[in-house]
Amino acid sequence: AEWAAWTSSGVVSWKEGRGAALGAAAYAERQDVDGAYFIAEEDVGDWCPLPGREACQAGELTDDATLCQEAINMLDSGSAAKRAAVLRWMLTDIKRLALGRCSTRVVQKLIEVADNDGRRGLTEQLTPHIAELSVSEQANYVVQKMIEQNVGADLVPIVRQLHALLPSGKLLTLGKNKCGCRIVERLIEHCAPSQESPEMGEICDLFVQKTQELCRHQYGNFLTKHILEHGTPERRAAIAGQLLPLISQLATHRTASHVVQQALQHCDQEDKLEIVQRLLETGKPLSLEQVAASRYGSYVV
Repeated sequence: AEWAAWTSSGVVSWKEGRGAALGAAAYAERQDVDGAYFIAEEDVGDWCPLPGREACQAGELTDDATLCQEAINMLDSGSAAKRAAVLRWMLTDIKRLALGRCSTRVVQKLIEVADNDGRRGLTEQLTPHIAELSVSEQANYVVQKMIEQNVGADLVPIVRQLHALLPSGKLLTLGKNKCGCRIVERLIEHCAPSQESPEMGEICDLFVQKTQELCRHQYGNFLTKHILEHGTPERRAAIAGQLLPLISQLATHRTASHVVQQALQHCDQEDKLEIVQRLLETGKPLSLEQVAASRYGSYVV
């Protein structure tokens, strides 16, 4: 079928012939005065809304950089109706697209530009797969975008999916994953303590309890630092309490030293003084002088 034009109402016009490759079931026929057929917005399913690409399946975006750029351009400059059409088309294979090498960028853009209902529908389809998407090199950026663009109650389903990993120990594993730690970081940033769900509270409490383990971990230390920066005074104090018994060792550790610096910046005055006092009292081989002379401890002092 020959591409005719997008109309201002979001309806696509086709010449007679109407694209056999799509199949008659893909759209509803509506005869206009000039003999053209129309596809209404609500009739669009797996039909591709990109000009000249009408027979493309959404899954083709996965590794086709050119097709992805065309989709991004339409999302950037197209009308609300065109964006809605792209959303419906991509929802037919949205999980695969989130994981795709090229298509992940399109899904992120879609989350940015979709209206509230569209974003909510997209989030509902991806939320059951949060654990898998969170540790993907590509899809973790989609999950981060979902968290950044949703607020309050809309984040609860995502939090619950992660909370379900807590009893098996998989949540701690996810928090120590190169990509997974970013998801927990974004949740800590966007779930205000005053509006925190019980599930999010238990997630944060787990990571507080594992402070000594996480602060020395290549990726887990970021979670501890985020709780120090964005968490409640009670959790900051609990982290300080976990750091104190090993404070001189941690102050000289490659990654844990950054956590000690964050504690000295964000904890209340009483906890800061306790940390300083413990550093002053510790004798050799980790006296204050030796901490100060070490590669990483020098930044703490």
